[in-house]
Amino acid sequence: MIIIGGPSEVSKHQKLSPDGLDGIRYFKFDKSQLPLYKSAVDTGEDIAVIVSDIKELIFACNVGVAYVVANKEDAPIMQKIIDSYLFDTKLLAIIYDEEEIEWAAVAEIDGVVIDEDETL
Repeated sequence: MIIIGGPSEVSKHQKLSPDGLDGIRYFKFDKSQLPLYKSAVDTGEDIAVIVSDIKELIFACNVGVAYVVANKEDAPIMQKIIDSYLFDTKLLAIIYDEEEIEWAAVAEIDGVVIDEDETL
């Protein structure tokens, strides 16, 4: 399981960053920005896209982004879709406390973003 953020900072990239300087560059999904996401992927950059529904998830996965970020409530169904279609994209569920890591493990979610400050 990938763990990003939080006080433990145990995974390779410790956090998400809007500019990518401190970690993984992230974007809030915008369909008009799909060419930008594709360009970043084509140059080998690992990016994350925050999605709010299944349609956005499908677009982001088809572009080949490394990570999609979703709220905890939508994460289980989105993980099933990613697994069913064999996308290479990893799903990160937004959680607000390290105690929720156990939930993510039981739900078989690829990883979590611990967002203690609720900035995402």
